[in-house]
Amino acid sequence: MRRFASFGLCGLLALILPVVAWAQSKPAAPLGDQVEQRLQKLRDDQKPRNTPDPNTLTASEIQAMTKRFRECWQVPERVRDVPNLSVTVQVKLARDGSLAKPPKVLNSNPDPRFAVAAKSVLAGLRRCAPFSFLPAAKYAAWQEFTAVFDPHEFIGANPR
Repeated sequence: MRRFASFGLCGLLALILPVVAWAQSKPAAPLGDQVEQRLQKLRDDQKPRNTPDPNTLTASEIQAMTKRFRECWQVPERVRDVPNLSVTVQVKLARDGSLAKPPKVLNSNPDPRFAVAAKSVLAGLRRCAPFSFLPAAKYAAWQEFTAVFDPHEFIGANPR
């Protein structure tokens, strides 16, 4: 076991006195300010940590939307085995979950089967509407979104 040097009373005072002098030289905050600072610290400590943003959909809400898309999109037989044929769609919804505007395809592909895939995605979104299961309180989070429909991701869930 290692032993530390013993200082004795004079040695300890020599170590402590500069710290005490420094602490006394600082002007003390008024008592009211000290109380307010302490109360603010207590308030901060009581705030829940990692509270979810009320305008963000939870994982289960996003999963419910994905499930609904899988139920509604009937992937055409002609596009099932085509690589890189995903369709990106912009969707705008009204507060009741109905389509506020017709969905808009944002990407393109020279493959003629892309038009077939895009048409089937748009038909599926119209068939899915309204998305009334979405939480009304989070309308700002789902009123407008972009979704990517890749036939390879949807085939296993809803083969038709």
